[in-house]
Amino acid sequence: MPSGKTHAFMTGTVASLAIFAPFPRLDQMLLFVFGCLFGLVVYPDLDVDVGNYGIYLIRNVFGETVSKLWQLFWYPYAKIAAHRGFLSHFPVISSVFRIAYVGFPVYILLRAYHHVEWSEDIYYALAGLFVVDTLHIVSDIISTTIKRKF
Repeated sequence: MPSGKTHAFMTGTVASLAIFAPFPRLDQMLLFVFGCLFGLVVYPDLDVDVGNYGIYLIRNVFGETVSKLWQLFWYPYAKIAAHRGFLSHFPVISSVFRIAYVGFPVYILLRAYHHVEWSEDIYYALAGLFVVDTLHIVSDIISTTIKRKF
């Protein structure tokens, strides 16, 4: 299986290459890039502590306390979604599951204090997340296949 650094490098590469894609508007390209980068911290390997680059980023940016709270928040996910299982490593479906897992509590909080409107531009951010998640999953499959052959 590729390391967390390898997955992060691939995600950064996709986000960087997005600036050359023919997006209709600049804000849509930025949302796509945001979706890619969001995939660095909300990604298929949230159940794995070793090599978890998202936890490494959170710890280095926000500190140890926030990192521990982040891990605690994702603990039920790790128990529900077996590593490399359908809910953690199936293109699009696993992304939607993680978005719902993190998004539902956020939506409830936002809804309690503000009126929340859905913008169709959010699809660009979702597309960015779907692309990097699929790249992550495919690289895991390729890595596993190569290891089995040798």
